[in-house]
Amino acid sequence: MSQIIPEKVGFFRQLVTRTTGTGLDIGGTLAKIVYYEPYLSTTETDIEIIDQTKKTEFEHMQRLHKFINSSTTYGITGFRDKKFEYHSTELGGTLYFIKFQTGMMSDFLQLVKENKLVSRAAQICATGGGALKFETDFLEQLHIELRKQDELECLLRGINFSLQTFKNECFYLKDPMTESMQKIYIELDIQSSSIYPFIVCNIGSGVSILKVTSENTFARIGGSSIGGSTFLGLARTFTGCETFNEALELASQGDHSQVDMLVKDIYGKSYDLFNLPGDIVASSFGKLVRKSSTEAFETIEKQHFAKSALLTVTNNIGSIAHLHARLEGVDKVFFVGSFFANNIFSMKNLAYATDFWSKGSIKAVFLEHEGYFGALGALIQSFAIV
Repeated sequence: MSQIIPEKVGFFRQLVTRTTGTGLDIGGTLAKIVYYEPYLSTTETDIEIIDQTKKTEFEHMQRLHKFINSSTTYGITGFRDKKFEYHSTELGGTLYFIKFQTGMMSDFLQLVKENKLVSRAAQICATGGGALKFETDFLEQLHIELRKQDELECLLRGINFSLQTFKNECFYLKDPMTESMQKIYIELDIQSSSIYPFIVCNIGSGVSILKVTSENTFARIGGSSIGGSTFLGLARTFTGCETFNEALELASQGDHSQVDMLVKDIYGKSYDLFNLPGDIVASSFGKLVRKSSTEAFETIEKQHFAKSALLTVTNNIGSIAHLHARLEGVDKVFFVGSFFANNIFSMKNLAYATDFWSKGSIKAVFLEHEGYFGALGALIQSFAIV
């Protein structure tokens, strides 16, 4: 069944505000924050002419500004994506993009409390499963009420806003598996009926697939439990690495053919009858059946396991996205989510596989802001309900 999003994307351009705003998306693996800070004068004269309540709020904004800009890392896993930072006179302020591991939520709450980043009882629009799971923790420890928002509505609202606002947001990869690969930016007008319908494939801990039929209408048509957390879980099990970036770095050095069974391992060459190249994967982790578990870990280096895990997850995502696109008669698939942070390997493979299996009829499209669309959509909603 289709869902309809209220038309609230243009709020920044319609609202003159001197207040901050926060959107929070708490996923199974990562929590994402988009924080809006309005441009404010910092002269003593301005402080004197406003009442005490506004003065307190102003001083709180200054404290937050100082804390955010003091570093790009916070605690053990907190990280500010400075490359996404957006300063805009049109929006009247700055958007900051921050993420941390959801498993470190107690540390995050303590960090906020110790640095007095919340000056009074407040409400924050939040989405993702963690908006329910951590609702009581926010209320009891920080006196913050989480106003829970539908995560798929927030996702699409954030995508819409990004396509309307950020320059060079949308791109595809030309000749993705060659050294001459190019990143080609494209302009899309979400208010034009010509771009619909399209598929959004959102990869976080798991995978959700949406069919978008207009700027404000969509339906969830599928998904998969095999997503970003599957890759990290497999990589941790096989290699002992701790973080997503460590797993990606290890995978970048690996050769998956040491672990995966390829078409040529079965047929001795390409399988021309079905146009299957010899170096395509026939069975993920398939070569491990020829070794004992002890022998496998002793003879196969860790980076090869990591590469196989990454390719396994990527291939599964590509397969279900392509099949849904064909089933729905759609010619564009938007791949988004934190899975793509620093992960050009998966982008290349999805771009190539989508083009190959669809014979060029379906294009894989990517967005620069990766996994922040849910938090951005929650931020937009927080202003819309003020």
